Amino acid sequence: MKKKQNPSSMFDPLAPPDERWLDTFRKWCSGLIPNHRLRDLKSGDYGPSFFWKLLTLQEWLTDDHIDAAVHMLRRRRADYPLRFSQKGIILSTFVTSMINSAWTNHKGPRRNFVWEDYILEYCRGVHHLLIV
Repeated sequence: MKKKQNPSSMFDPLAPPDERWLDTFRKWCSGLIPNHRLRDLKSGDYGPSFFWKLLTLQEWLTDDHIDAAVHMLRRRRADYPLRFSQKGIILSTFVTSMINSAWTNHKGPRRNFVWEDYILEYCRGVHHLLIV
């Protein structure tokens, strides 16, 4: 897929959402629109109850919610590199536990610790980490 130079329309993340879209979203989440096909968010397939949490005040989000949002941020940056330049890395919640596990499971002197290539490549954005 060819990388796009700029988004097709301007996006203001602080602008209030379109009330018609939000109303339709609420109806779908509450079951008033009977399309319960799971939505693929690249971090998993989710139904209305997953999205309902996003509308519920003072509800704790799960790692899956955070990973879905992080995936969208990474995809936006990959699709529109001129608009959203890379000044850092965006990692999923899985990566932090993987890094912690690699560090704590290391046998031998800490000064001899070497990060695995697949971890470094993921952090550099060279390729996506496959969870096996």
